[in-house]
Amino acid sequence: WLVPLPFFLAYALIETGSRLKKGWKRVALIAAVGGLVLFCNQSSLKQIATISIPKNVYKVEDDLLTVAELIHRDSTKEEPKVALPLEYNLQARQYDPSLRLTIERNKMMFWLGIDTAGSYTDENQSYYQSDIMDVIYGGRNTEPSVLKKALAKTRTDYLVAYKKNDVHETIREAGCQAVGETPEAVVYLTSYGKKHKE
Repeated sequence: WLVPLPFFLAYALIETGSRLKKGWKRVALIAAVGGLVLFCNQSSLKQIATISIPKNVYKVEDDLLTVAELIHRDSTKEEPKVALPLEYNLQARQYDPSLRLTIERNKMMFWLGIDTAGSYTDENQSYYQSDIMDVIYGGRNTEPSVLKKALAKTRTDYLVAYKKNDVHETIREAGCQAVGETPEAVVYLTSYGKKHKE
């Protein structure tokens, strides 16, 4: 454990390769090392192969583009306030700055367990943000009245939830109305958004 093995192996391979004369021995060494590296990293290579790369020019999830389009089509506000699922929340800032995010980045990080990012207090409705995150991030069915109050206190116009989460009944009971859906998510107009829609 005292010797850094990767550096030692790299040094040994370079030394051995430089001492070999040009020819088949050097080619065999390179092929053996390459085969060993590929064999030992099969799981990493499989993970790289499964990464989905967005195919749009914005380099964000294709589903987020559709969600933003649905919200802007339905909204009468120029900058509607939106509670988005975790991955969308991180990407929405880059793609569409006219979407005002209900869930602050630091509160989201704290909810995920990174306690150096902040805390929940009644100040600035951050405690209510955790109630919303429990539903759309954690997939927890809380009391509809708690969710409705949190959406009103944070002045959220739209809420987006993944279809795979079993929270849609709770969201509808909290007074939200589905205004559209994508292959991955459902977009809801909140009861607060309904009252303030012009």
